Amino acid sequence: MRLLTMLQMLGVLVMAAGMPRLFHGLPEGHLDNGVVVVGYVLMRISMIVLWLRAARHDPGCRALSLRMAGLLIVAQLGWIAMATSHLSLAGLVASYIALLLLETMGMWWVAKRHGPMRWHAHHLAERFGLLAIITFGEGIIGTMAAIEAVASSQGWTLDVGMIGLAGLSLTVGMWWVYFAVPDAELLHARRRKMLGWSYGHIVVYAAIAGTGAGLHVAAYFVEGKSQLDLTATVLSMAVPIGVYLIAVFALLNYCAPGRHPLHVFLLLGSAALLAITVAMAASGFSLNACLLALMLVPWVTVVGYELLGHRHIAQLVAEAEAEQH
Repeated sequence: MRLLTMLQMLGVLVMAAGMPRLFHGLPEGHLDNGVVVVGYVLMRISMIVLWLRAARHDPGCRALSLRMAGLLIVAQLGWIAMATSHLSLAGLVASYIALLLLETMGMWWVAKRHGPMRWHAHHLAERFGLLAIITFGEGIIGTMAAIEAVASSQGWTLDVGMIGLAGLSLTVGMWWVYFAVPDAELLHARRRKMLGWSYGHIVVYAAIAGTGAGLHVAAYFVEGKSQLDLTATVLSMAVPIGVYLIAVFALLNYCAPGRHPLHVFLLLGSAALLAITVAMAASGFSLNACLLALMLVPWVTVVGYELLGHRHIAQLVAEAEAEQH
């Protein structure tokens, strides 16, 4: 298991190394995706072996595990064929979409037809939560690295301090929001939701990382090295924050479906504050003023959770557990 985990980590490193080559060709209308595909296939080889181990050691899930491994083998052959062919940019994009759908929807179809899978809800919720913490931490570290670079050339100004404060406030607020949702309890009661919930985290993680990237953009703006104006700089932070909140609430509603007026109210409040922040930037307010407004956005949900939301979520968990029994 540890060796296969190391192989997955190697795949991630190879993918990261190939990202610059992937995007450098975009202005010429092509994607140099060979290195990225090699890294991805390395990761999936590890997953194929894990499914084969599951087939060997768990006879009750043998058919499911073998079909999952077979699906991934077919998908990896597709990725390799795509990377070695000379497709146009449109063809590459279409191939990407088709192969991603093959893996995601294919796994869902196999699980539905030959399942159910034997998920351990509390363990998986913990694993996903730890990955969220790592992503939050990367945002903090990246923000500090960016503002230290600015401070080394300009000194510790109010602008630099505000970026650090905004990064901390946003990260803590988003972290609070994420762990306000009792994913383990909901998934334990509604195990059929596991696959959709896990793939939905792709959006959550991307939004967390995007917020950190937006804080980098703000640091470049202060340093005078950005080609973006103030409005675009604020949008680079506001958009991923909005996507993050929508994704978290969408996953909660997916695991606990129904009409939840409180969720709508909190989302509308957050959206209004985001719109106000962008309007402030467009109206000529300073970056510091925009950051002060922006860093409060996740705290709308935090305050709503502490005042009313925790009771509502406890009721959702109770309903899910009653439905299970």
